[in-house]
Amino acid sequence: MRQGLEEVLLEALRRPPVVIAFSGGRDSSGLLALAVDLARRHGLELPVPATHVFPGDLASDERSWQEEVVRSLGLADWQRCSWADELDLVGPFAQQVLRQHGPVYPMNAHFLLPLFELAGGGTLVTGTGGDELFGLWSKWSLARHAIWCQRSELARLAAVAAPARLRRGVLRATAPSVPWLDRSGRQEARRRLAEAQVEVPWRWSDLVMDRWWRSRRRLATEQTLTALASSYDVALSAPFMSASVLRAAAAAHPWAGFASRAQGMQEVFAGLLAPQVLNRSTKARFNSCFFAAYSRDFVRRWDGRGVGDLPVDLGALRSTWQAEVVDARSFSLLQGVWYRAQEPGGARVAGATEAARQGREP
Repeated sequence: MRQGLEEVLLEALRRPPVVIAFSGGRDSSGLLALAVDLARRHGLELPVPATHVFPGDLASDERSWQEEVVRSLGLADWQRCSWADELDLVGPFAQQVLRQHGPVYPMNAHFLLPLFELAGGGTLVTGTGGDELFGLWSKWSLARHAIWCQRSELARLAAVAAPARLRRGVLRATAPSVPWLDRSGRQEARRRLAEAQVEVPWRWSDLVMDRWWRSRRRLATEQTLTALASSYDVALSAPFMSASVLRAAAAAHPWAGFASRAQGMQEVFAGLLAPQVLNRSTKARFNSCFFAAYSRDFVRRWDGRGVGDLPVDLGALRSTWQAEVVDARSFSLLQGVWYRAQEPGGARVAGATEAARQGREP
């Protein structure tokens, strides 16, 4: 897998300037460290880490981790972009995307616009897909439970391995609530969530190459970011979503995937970053940066229109958006409602690329 990452990153490094979207998290830190190592070994221009900074937002503050990584790699050039509310879900950058393309998936794609500007004519490297490769999908692998589960998790293993009909009923009953949907919407959401988990393959390699590689979610992400990058004459590199890296990961761990995210990090990036960076368990949160002044102002003025024929409880949705901490699952809906308020009758919908529609359901 490391060899696969090196091949993808070398291709990126050969089109400078190379900017790496660097949050300080493990995924972006690993890519930055490997790219710096490759650039020095091959005599190429060093990549430049670029970081969004939100002063005063403690949940998004990764400065101590960022500084440790940059210092350990001996980098002199580090671009830090400081923002107030500009990267809000319906702020200036998001509005630029929405007006040009309509609502897109992922809803936070506009976060990359300032970084595309920095990388103009070159390449932007992003760690998008790292969560799925190292974390999310591993947790859903049946074989992972069978091989890695602890004694205390045997009951959970039994539930995961139960007949599909039984699991379907349990999963429907225990699926997380989506409070802004009406009764029919909540029932449908539970049904879809249950079906998605019931159909999870036994082998982790099938999970990666079938469920993730062919998913509408991955296809839409790739197409959205590539389209945005092209308008800046920038090549997009997302190593954790590339076919060669996913094939290498699937071949290395065909049955159970990684025992933990930390184990995956150590396997791929050992020797490039300090152990405390590879083993860290904390993660920045950007909810307050997304739902800031622009979103709050729009919700205050919202007249309840724009949800179309979606099974939404308008009162519950308004309460969700007025909460102190807003449920992130409603963010894409907010952008869709904002877009329809600006462009009545607009036909474009979230993630509406033809190839994405042809992929599997997320």
